[in-house]
Amino acid sequence: MSVAASGRVSVRTSRATAASLSMRASHLRKAVGLSAGRRQFAFDSGGGTRGYNDPTSPSFGGGAYRNGGHGGGGSFNTNRHDGGMRGRRNDFFEGHNTLQPIHWESVNLEEFKKDLYVEHSEVETRSPEASMELVESMKATIKGRGSVPGPVSSFEHMRSTFGDKLLEELQKAGFDKPSPIQKFAWPLVCRGRDTVGIAQTGSGKTLGFLLPAFAHILQQRPLAPGEGPVCLVMAPTRELVQQINEEAQKFGSLSGIKTAVAYGGGGSRQLQANVLRSGPQLVVATPGRLMDFVSSGAVNLRRVTYLVLDEADRMLDMGFEPSIRKIVGQTRPDRQTVLFSATWPRDIQSLARDFCKEDPTLLRIGSQELQCNPDVTQIVEVIPEMQRMEHLVGIFEKLKDSPDGNAKCLIFCAAKRTADQMEANLRGRRIPCAALHGDKDQTQRERLLRDFKKGVFQVMVATDVAQRGLDISDVKYVINYDLPKTIHDYVHRIGRTGRAGAKGTAVTYFSWEYYDPAKLKFAQELCKAMTDVDQTPPAALTQIAQSAMRNGGGGGTGGGYGGHDPRSVYL
Repeated sequence: MSVAASGRVSVRTSRATAASLSMRASHLRKAVGLSAGRRQFAFDSGGGTRGYNDPTSPSFGGGAYRNGGHGGGGSFNTNRHDGGMRGRRNDFFEGHNTLQPIHWESVNLEEFKKDLYVEHSEVETRSPEASMELVESMKATIKGRGSVPGPVSSFEHMRSTFGDKLLEELQKAGFDKPSPIQKFAWPLVCRGRDTVGIAQTGSGKTLGFLLPAFAHILQQRPLAPGEGPVCLVMAPTRELVQQINEEAQKFGSLSGIKTAVAYGGGGSRQLQANVLRSGPQLVVATPGRLMDFVSSGAVNLRRVTYLVLDEADRMLDMGFEPSIRKIVGQTRPDRQTVLFSATWPRDIQSLARDFCKEDPTLLRIGSQELQCNPDVTQIVEVIPEMQRMEHLVGIFEKLKDSPDGNAKCLIFCAAKRTADQMEANLRGRRIPCAALHGDKDQTQRERLLRDFKKGVFQVMVATDVAQRGLDISDVKYVINYDLPKTIHDYVHRIGRTGRAGAKGTAVTYFSWEYYDPAKLKFAQELCKAMTDVDQTPPAALTQIAQSAMRNGGGGGTGGGYGGHDPRSVYL
């Protein structure tokens, strides 16, 4: 090997070495059945699938093990600056070259029942003025073609559609009334309308699409041997898939509904395939692993008549759009489509137009902008970085002697190392806690989440791997030890508390020890996020946010506790 004057590395090999490498390549082609002229192939490696590209292809790359395999060289597209992906993905898709499109125009489609809604007499006889008052009180926006069913205001209004057992189970689980998104979504979806719901995590959207899914499944013909699911839910991460499936099992089992999951990154591929072949009516999956199973024949999607895309905006951010489109093409075109997203950008609008047979009904609760949950009290501490740990410990000391002594708390850090150090620090102070981040394997992650839910420890220290998809209903406090990268991430972080109408508290540490344009912008956005929900930003944060308007930027340093003793905690 030598370095040329241009700085490039050149590699020289002997003829014997080159011949040896050529022979090995030939044996490899024969072993996997790859002809010399074929550019791409994929083979099952147990833990995942590894994709190879021919070096002469413009998308040549070193390959990568998918879904929990060992790292490869990745695949690069010379026409893209992001390596052929729109964003980082947890679950890459395999088999995308072998998935053949279905020509639905030549398929004789069996009829199915979409409209399941039985309107309660109280809803049917409600005056237009009373319905409008409900819409305005929940700041709801509904846009769609034709007339839409009015919102429900109690579980009783859905009894004829959902059945007695399901409503009893909801009450046993501690739900006393539907959430705002459920009040509007249930009648719409059960009427058979294609629906787009703009809703935040923690709004009750999971049951917003699951309960209509159960009603839909029970109204269809039973599955015959070899048929795939009636309902398909796609979500961006394995954690969210697992949480949706837990809810589906909890409430669907009462009606005899069988569920299955498909996700990579540690899930047992063979076990998942076996369950998929056993005939579940409802499947919850990440797009990548589902592509693999559909391509391999472990499951087919021809019976899907109810399709859900949950957190669609995040799936697109992670680069899943090509695989989502291929998967949707495997489902019958007259299906019902329900799409939930936290935001409504143009690419999500395009997705909705393409996937919905008719113009979908758009349902939005709250402001059109991404907005913080008003049930979460936001507290921002402008202090130097070195004082954060002392302040944090002061919070826990105060909590020990309060009614919230055993309340669950999520602490967000920017780096895995910080999370591990904080876990050690807090444990050293006899505060039960654990760290959750990307270096934990799937078994560890599942155990930690299970123990946190059960209350084995009260504090979870997490990196942004846990920012979205965590569905733990009784988290009382969220602490942003490190600032999130964007205000969008901030809204989702603090959305871990204040769920289902409960009250929560979010504490954010903001250090301002030197001028930082990114922090300045974040300070301005954070002030707006607080005032949008009628909360007052601290004077120190407001001063930083306004410094740019006064002098085009600004210095200033964070200092002290702004007059607060860390033990005189507002919690």
